[in-house]
Amino acid sequence: MKHDRVYRLLEKFDYILLGLSGTCDALARIIKKSVIHLPFGIDMNRFCPYPNPPRRSIDIYAMGRCSFKTDYALREWADRTGATYLYDTIAGGGGRFVISVERHRNFIAQMIKRSRYFIVNPAKIDVEEETGGQMEIGPRFYEGAAGGAVLIGQVPTNCQVFDRDFDWPDAVIDMPFHSTDVGERISALDAEPDRIARIRLNNVVNSLRRHDWVYRWNNLIQMLGMKPTTCALEREKRLQNFADRLAQETHEHAPVECMTTRFLSVPTAR
Repeated sequence: MKHDRVYRLLEKFDYILLGLSGTCDALARIIKKSVIHLPFGIDMNRFCPYPNPPRRSIDIYAMGRCSFKTDYALREWADRTGATYLYDTIAGGGGRFVISVERHRNFIAQMIKRSRYFIVNPAKIDVEEETGGQMEIGPRFYEGAAGGAVLIGQVPTNCQVFDRDFDWPDAVIDMPFHSTDVGERISALDAEPDRIARIRLNNVVNSLRRHDWVYRWNNLIQMLGMKPTTCALEREKRLQNFADRLAQETHEHAPVECMTTRFLSVPTAR
């Protein structure tokens, strides 16, 4: 077989983790080993917009893959209305290299925290010859939610990871791929400010509670029969406490944009 050499190499490992959930069972059958899905995570210290959220001056951000029809409609809408539409101008979502990974991740986080809407779609949605129809979610879902943007795009179907990781109301506002009425959809959403505020809050709170990288790391450590470090457990606790305070203060009608709760930075788990 074409990939026999790779399969033989993988058979030597004790644990194999994949970011694509739909591939795990198929690979496990071939190499006769358990293959574990490792979902994407997020650094919430970097992406969380609270307690001092910047002004969301970008109306909509389409990072990476986007329908050419939707992109054309958005550019026309932005020209007509004066809205700010941020999008890539290089094929493939950017060049092969970035100047610095740290600078790049900070830039992405800062842009999302300043975006009102963020385009998401199933991974490689327009290249079925590569996916074979396999439905996966990529990093964009986690990044957009963590930054408190409203996610808008095609909702993945028959995707257990999406159903598990984004199970709160309006986690993604459904918009079929190649939609051209995106401007009208945004206008309709803008007419529901209370709903939009709830979406932003739910996205951030759920990301704080579930999707920081420390949760992925601690689950991996426990799977190996080890105990997470005190540093990692403290990070979990601080993320949970901040999420609880954020949800509680908002529930008590404190204006989210003026919250004074302090988000404690914690060391990276090690």
